[in-house]
Amino acid sequence: MVKLSRIYGTPLQIVRSPVLMPFIQSSTYHYRLGYSLIVCGFALLIVLANGCSPKSRIKNTDSTVVQTATVGESAERVRREAASQTDTVAADSTSAHTPSASSESLELLSLLAKQVETSGSVSKESDLQNMYIRYLTDEGYKPKVDKDGDVQFKHESKVYFISVDERDPEFFRIVLAGIWSIESELERQKVLVAADHSNATSKVAKVFTLRDRVWVSIEVFLSKPEQFRQIFKRSMSALQNGVIEFVKKMKE
Repeated sequence: MVKLSRIYGTPLQIVRSPVLMPFIQSSTYHYRLGYSLIVCGFALLIVLANGCSPKSRIKNTDSTVVQTATVGESAERVRREAASQTDTVAADSTSAHTPSASSESLELLSLLAKQVETSGSVSKESDLQNMYIRYLTDEGYKPKVDKDGDVQFKHESKVYFISVDERDPEFFRIVLAGIWSIESELERQKVLVAADHSNATSKVAKVFTLRDRVWVSIEVFLSKPEQFRQIFKRSMSALQNGVIEFVKKMKE
């Protein structure tokens, strides 16, 4: 686009043009004032047109592009520096540790993390046995590991054992074996009725037969194996209540 000043001249040149100057000089005061306002308005349009010319817009666009390019270059420079620092740290780490040692360390950390996530760091048979033995010893019992790997202890002259199952460490089970002998089929029928009665009226306790003997147990699931400590005493009480209900029914 061609500037308006190039076509019509500057505002001063327009006012002093041979066309307008004689007319302005010969006109009355009011006409002079009107023409002056017209010329000023026209001059203002020229100034505004010059300020919004394509060149100025191109300049502004160019400056924006330059600024954008500068920001992009700065960001790229920062990324390059960060990458070089990362490479340097990796190189230092590699020089300080051999690849085999690094891979072994990662495998060890992964193994430890999995072990912690599984069941609260207590999962092996020996871990479970030692955990139960320590607790029972602190409570005044004399526990021992029997031939099946369970932890055996005596309470009020009766032999109990805690089942140990490393495949399911959150399963907690106390068993009292052989509380009643079955000597006939008639007695077996009576035992089954008494067992049903005890199981229906007792909490947690379970009375069942194993060949010709009657056993009683309590069986619960824990969120962590170590939590058995909080329920051990109540579990023993519940088990004894199951025995009482069974014997009471048998003597009717």
